[in-house]
Amino acid sequence: MIQMREQDRLDEKERYRQSREDELLKQEEREKDRKLERSFQQTLLTAMVGKPAHPEANTEQSGGSKLSKMDVGDVVQFFRNFGHHELVQKVSEENINGATLMFASHDFLTEMGMNSAIERSKLLGALSQLK
Repeated sequence: MIQMREQDRLDEKERYRQSREDELLKQEEREKDRKLERSFQQTLLTAMVGKPAHPEANTEQSGGSKLSKMDVGDVVQFFRNFGHHELVQKVSEENINGATLMFASHDFLTEMGMNSAIERSKLLGALSQLK
């Protein structure tokens, strides 16, 4: 009986240790994902504007956001750089410029043909950094 209690106690400790390790691994994975996402967005912005973006830059002093100044050709290039070649034709057909993209939402991107919620979120994150 005492041996069973001792074994139960040891099993409980092992389960706790394992759950703690699992939680730490999940936290590490989430942090890696966040870093990868930030790196991806920075790479995309660098490809889009030709130089690294600085969050502290004041776009009001430069007369508006980079996004609002984009014409249809710039938006086409943005979607190509983002890897969504299938949306390029829709952008051209609908005459979508940066001013239009300022108000893009999940519904807007779904209507354009972007079915993946993850891809829509990535794109909206990149667009918000250009606003």
